[in-house]
Amino acid sequence: MSEPIGTDIVQRLMRHLVEIEAGKLSCQDAFALLDEYADLCCHQKEAEKIMPLVQNHLHQCPDCQAFYEALLAILQSPEGANND
Repeated sequence: MSEPIGTDIVQRLMRHLVEIEAGKLSCQDAFALLDEYADLCCHQKEAEKIMPLVQNHLHQCPDCQAFYEALLAILQSPEGANND
């Protein structure tokens, strides 16, 4: 017989469901997707249409926006472009 699910796990799942339903990502979720989002932006893809939740998060979170801008700068630098 399996063990019951702990209250903390249920609360985290519920919080994630609410965030997804509201069209929001947590910083942790957005951070996990930033490299893919930045790569799409570097290759002239419509990242905002492909990953709108990431874009919305970046507009609302200055910390993630700063990290994204730094990542984008690295990818657009000559050294970063050589890694394509």
